[in-house]
Amino acid sequence: MKHFNFWLYISRACNLRCTYCYQRHQRDMMTLHTAKITIEWIIKNAAEFNVNTISLDYYGGEPLLNFDVFKYLLEYSTQLSKQNGITVDHCLFTNGMLMDSKTIELIKQFGVTTQMSIDGPPEVHDANRINVNGDGSYKKIIDNMRKNRAIEELSPIASMVVTPENIKSFYDNIIYLRDLGFKRIIYHLALDKDVQWGKEEAIQLLEAIVKIINVINLKFSNGGMTSDLMVQPLMDFSYSYYRELLRQEDGKKNISENSTIKCGAGRNNFSINYNGDIYPCSRIVDDINIDEVKNNYRIGNVHLGIWNKENLEKFKSWMPRMSRSSKCSECNHRYCCSYQCFALSENNPDHLGNSTSKESIIACTVTETIANEIKTRVPKIPIVPTAPTMDTKETLDA
Repeated sequence: MKHFNFWLYISRACNLRCTYCYQRHQRDMMTLHTAKITIEWIIKNAAEFNVNTISLDYYGGEPLLNFDVFKYLLEYSTQLSKQNGITVDHCLFTNGMLMDSKTIELIKQFGVTTQMSIDGPPEVHDANRINVNGDGSYKKIIDNMRKNRAIEELSPIASMVVTPENIKSFYDNIIYLRDLGFKRIIYHLALDKDVQWGKEEAIQLLEAIVKIINVINLKFSNGGMTSDLMVQPLMDFSYSYYRELLRQEDGKKNISENSTIKCGAGRNNFSINYNGDIYPCSRIVDDINIDEVKNNYRIGNVHLGIWNKENLEKFKSWMPRMSRSSKCSECNHRYCCSYQCFALSENNPDHLGNSTSKESIIACTVTETIANEIKTRVPKIPIVPTAPTMDTKETLDA
């Protein structure tokens, strides 16, 4: 079954000023006209390439600042996908500030998966996620969720950022969000060059990772993986690495290039900016703030179609180029790791995989720590199954 994934940047504006945010604050919004052309372009290309399912991720900024376009995209994509026999899934990335009853009813109507930014209890969350006046956002978000029973009815995903300042409570924050009702949590390590990780913080990070693996009861058997709580990207790497161990035990000594985690940029993963510009992946839109560099990776515009096939082919062949150009080529986990990025490494000598910076060392050490923990939990199974278990498949496909 063929699948395409599209990140739609419907708002570049945001109503928060998070201290660790890497995006430039802009006021640009996707228009209804561009939204219409975008959906038509997506469905047309999906049909031409015999794609059965597409995922639309609504991103920002804060996408709910452009509510009318969000609603239109849900309605029009559902209409056109049904006409063309294509299944469409939706995912909203939001800070939760605008999750009122109207929005929640719309989300329920279209079965939208919701990923909400929340770092933990009030004192942790409000230390970084502040509004334009410098006030914390926790109370507003939680009031919205409780008033509309959003956690119970939507089962949103919690998205948290881990920094040197809150690393001491990383494990406790995971437990707090679990007890708040979140069944799936995604953590993001703040590894930008401006974030200062010391040796003490790095040790605390590794200790917390081990405690989290224990508390979620991560288990492997018969080629599948289960846990009491979904915590990512820990579980993504864990499953991918488990599969590699099974391959090696089955006598296939070479590391597989068909790993669970790999870059789909320019192949089945695309990002569309508010003005219709098409890029191979979201990290180009988010992480590269130099317009001249970003333009080097633009592959087209929905109003005109794809015209830069050279840039497109560049991303389709990203893994071999990464392996030749960075220290990642020497790592046994290179086909399981989610920290390396071809586009960012190509333009930033301090990016993971291109240097011996503290940030790179921390990311690599975290990966090795998880790998060592997995080895102690993997039973000796001499075969490689053809499919993951139900629990694991839900984790990988979400």
